[in-house]
Amino acid sequence: MIKYIRLIFTCGWYILIKWPKICKMAKNKEKYPITERYNAVRTLILHVLKHWHIDIHTEGLEQYLNYQGKKLIIMNHLSAIDCLAFIAECEKPIMFIAKKEVEKYPFVGKIVKVIDGLFLDRDNLLNQMRTLNQAMKIAKDENGPDVTIFPEGTRNKIPGTKCLAFKAGTFKIAMKAGIAIFPVAIYGAFRLVPTKYNMKKFPVQISVLNPILPEEFEKHNSFDFASKCQKLIDNEILKMREKDLLYLKDIKMSKKCYSLAIESDLRDFNA
Repeated sequence: MIKYIRLIFTCGWYILIKWPKICKMAKNKEKYPITERYNAVRTLILHVLKHWHIDIHTEGLEQYLNYQGKKLIIMNHLSAIDCLAFIAECEKPIMFIAKKEVEKYPFVGKIVKVIDGLFLDRDNLLNQMRTLNQAMKIAKDENGPDVTIFPEGTRNKIPGTKCLAFKAGTFKIAMKAGIAIFPVAIYGAFRLVPTKYNMKKFPVQISVLNPILPEEFEKHNSFDFASKCQKLIDNEILKMREKDLLYLKDIKMSKKCYSLAIESDLRDFNA
């Protein structure tokens, strides 16, 4: 609760000033280029995350930013804040495919919408097909944002365990569009929302792994890529847990808070 009170006092006024513009852009997206909308959103997110005391550590981001051509970003999912953390570190416009419930989330739902995000109904097969076709069109559009998707299909509610099974269908977006796949591992953002984590600083790690290039699509199918990316991200998360322990040791906090914070790092990874 303390961190939310602190957040309201430190940047509540800033959000109140910027939010009407974000809402206006969300309602009239055709009047604003994606770069303008994305930059407005990213500026707001950077300000909020700064006052939320998030300490983001990135690896491999340069190879993503320097890659010439459209990309599909495949990311594990532990928190609603995952997308905000990645936007904060990514200068190039990206969009997200999220479950339909996210559209009603305060702040996050509007953010996803204004940057051309799509909302998928997991209980409606027709909607899923329509949403993936829309994502494919965006993926092919050289002037559009890069598509980001969580292949687990939902949030993994037990941090410190392996990713949920990756859905092979999500990889068809890249295969049919002929674009590179960039696996991304993220860890630590799950501590931001729960009130039990009362920390002065929240370490979040983002690691962009080596891409799967379109030349490889002829040799493998979507199930192969789902299995490969899941293993790559799982292995990276194991490394992140070790680094996370080191980051947490440098943060001043009570013994109780420290015990809660390291719980995910010490959990059986195969649980």
